[in-house]
Amino acid sequence: MGIFRDLFSHSNKTPLETKKSQPDSVICFRRMSATALTKLLHEALSATAAAEKSLPAMQELLKEAENALKERSKRGLKPIELRLLEWIRFLSRPDNLAVHLMTLAELAKILSRKFKTPQEAIQVTIYPTRGIYNFTRKPDRITLELHESLICMSSDERTAFVNALSRRSNAPSSKLMRTIFYSTDAQKIRSNFTEVHSQHDSSSNARGATYDLEQLFHEVNENQFQNQLEKPALKWSSRKSKTRYGSYNFRTDTLIINKALDNPKVPRSVVLFILYHELLHKALGFKTKNGIVRSHTAEFRRAEKAFPHYETIQSYLSNFQLHNTD
Repeated sequence: MGIFRDLFSHSNKTPLETKKSQPDSVICFRRMSATALTKLLHEALSATAAAEKSLPAMQELLKEAENALKERSKRGLKPIELRLLEWIRFLSRPDNLAVHLMTLAELAKILSRKFKTPQEAIQVTIYPTRGIYNFTRKPDRITLELHESLICMSSDERTAFVNALSRRSNAPSSKLMRTIFYSTDAQKIRSNFTEVHSQHDSSSNARGATYDLEQLFHEVNENQFQNQLEKPALKWSSRKSKTRYGSYNFRTDTLIINKALDNPKVPRSVVLFILYHELLHKALGFKTKNGIVRSHTAEFRRAEKAFPHYETIQSYLSNFQLHNTD
């Protein structure tokens, strides 16, 4: 908690000296990058949740950070700065901050008990990220990143989530988080944050030489999912794969289509089908039976075969050789 400690550690300064030094603190915030400021806030929130720092100090920090970003907004905010400002404003509401801190504290305790790890070796961060969650367990460190909307979890759901994380398969935890992430309460929280993308996640990654995945997604979502799916991050692969047509990553909510299909010789219906196939993974999730994770279940196969001209598309794909597309 280095940055937080440097800025808010107790000193022997007189009130007058503290008042005079305050502008320097503001200048520090204004010059700080969005990444550094986000890190500072995460450190401060963790310290407050652990009762190492006071709630008023946390609220003052949020106020200072918001003022710094407001000043920066006069010359325009980058997407990462806009998302940070929206998050700060969300946490500036007392009820939201209280739930955020409670979630941090409880998850740290549950993780500590479940994995028999000291709380100081556990790092939990909650932020309106692109993905839903990310969990990493190392011998000396446990890190858990959650989307801000997941603070709507109940105490029982937090316990069930950590219990699921302890299993070898990530299917149980993924299924639970997917259910909560798309709940009404979580969607209400996400409405506080504008859908913005970094330069690396911009729509340009979805716009290929022949096909635009953004346009294709809206077509599939309307025709096959009745507009019930939230749009994932859509990307063409950076290179042509010789082994797979596409992939969907649940944790980051990212769907990637093989660049080899971005070709005028490939029928549009085929690209639509591959996109539909990957979106089915997002819609149906994963099933576990006898300890084995199954994504292509009987339900999945039935839904897949319902796609228009399924047999014709399968016949085309059976003759389509990825290794000859270079």
